[in-house]
Amino acid sequence: MGMDSFQRTTQAFMEWFMKAPNTIVNPKVRLADLRGQGAGRGLGNLISRLRLALLGATADLPWRAVATEDIEVDDTLFVVPFDLVMCVETSEKDPRLQEPLKDLGDDDDWLPLIVVMMYEFLKGPDSRWKPYFDVLPDTFDTLMYWSDAELVELQASHVLHNIGKDEADESFHMDEYHGPKAMIPLADMLNGDASLFNARVHKDSDGYVMAAFKPIKKGQEVLNFYGCHPRSELLRRYGYITDGHTDFDIVELPLADMALHAGSFRDRGEVELAELAEACPDNGCLTDYYNIGRRQNTKVGHRDYRASSIPFNLKEVLSLFLMSDERIKEWRVDGDELPEPIETPELASVLLKAVSKKLKEYPTTPDQDKALLRRHLPPRTRLAIEIRLGEKRVLEDAITEISFFPLGPPKTERDAVKKDGDSHSQQLESDQSARDQPETHRQKIGRPHTELPQNGPARVDELQTEHQKQARGKSQEAHEESRKKAKTG
Repeated sequence: MGMDSFQRTTQAFMEWFMKAPNTIVNPKVRLADLRGQGAGRGLGNLISRLRLALLGATADLPWRAVATEDIEVDDTLFVVPFDLVMCVETSEKDPRLQEPLKDLGDDDDWLPLIVVMMYEFLKGPDSRWKPYFDVLPDTFDTLMYWSDAELVELQASHVLHNIGKDEADESFHMDEYHGPKAMIPLADMLNGDASLFNARVHKDSDGYVMAAFKPIKKGQEVLNFYGCHPRSELLRRYGYITDGHTDFDIVELPLADMALHAGSFRDRGEVELAELAEACPDNGCLTDYYNIGRRQNTKVGHRDYRASSIPFNLKEVLSLFLMSDERIKEWRVDGDELPEPIETPELASVLLKAVSKKLKEYPTTPDQDKALLRRHLPPRTRLAIEIRLGEKRVLEDAITEISFFPLGPPKTERDAVKKDGDSHSQQLESDQSARDQPETHRQKIGRPHTELPQNGPARVDELQTEHQKQARGKSQEAHEESRKKAKTG
């Protein structure tokens, strides 16, 4: 069977790469055609339709030997010499471009590189990078290419507000750590995974070296590390997501509403809150938005810890807004740093209200999203549902954590969330019953995936085990008992 255009361009690319002076490719690795596995995308928007993979023993491919041994830590996988990297310096550009390129910025800026790439692409067969261009994709799944109907599926995700933000800058996988912006052939063909990565790139006197960061078994895919990005950011920048980044999912909460709610406990208005904000130390603790994330399990010595999903600096700022006038006076005199935050009922109330409000902004529940994912869906719809489902899980985790602050939120706050949840659950039961009824052909046609009932926050008590509820009850009883003793004393 003859080769298709995909295989021909792949072979031509590898031949071009290997013929270039000073390139090195470890014989234990080769480019593999993984289209049959639904692959064909690595990290970045200018990633080829290939993946660099380690294979066992199969086809005798003409451009490279197949892997026959495991790869050890620090083994070199390949080397890309500097003169094969596409950048402003290496392009044989028209002299008339010299001055205009300087006007666009330094080599550290993106625009000069983008112009050079356009120039080299338009040269066609005369460009020394023609085989490289041939393996780059011509369609992309980054959010800037989604239709309005596709973007609606992201619901209340904060990533919608970031579409187009520095998008031109981030649409290319380049070397961001070692000088001028550049395209690095072959390195672009590695996928990235923050949890499973086993290779890293570094710069030495020979060029850019991709080396094994961990042992790589025969048959494993080579995965690079591009940062601990949430999946929403992977989708925005690169047009794909991976389960390896699930633990980095985040949800943005605006400070403004939380500040006003905190101020209401001390009868502080916007002017007083602004003055307090102005007095905050210039150490990054104060910002317009705060990212809450998944609670991370970490190990310190022989002990396991579960890191908070609520940022410490957010607790610091809100605790400042909740402090009494007397304590604020003491703080202004005693030091520059914010006082250690205390997880009081008032702090829990502020956070619970903000998180619950955000959860209400999503039109579907996590259970509904999981049910949708069991259907046959367009690829972009599936990506959007995975993103919004991950964000709802972040919010549920936060609600659970807030509910178990040492003193917990005020009872009225808990009852309000529970009441909302009860009404919502009853509505869901009714909706589920309706969905279980047979659909007519007319009902199925043109029904959008998001045409599901509006919902409130998930019930807090559904997120807690019986043991947790008992523990919180005991904590509350102990608090009430201590207050009684203080009064009688």
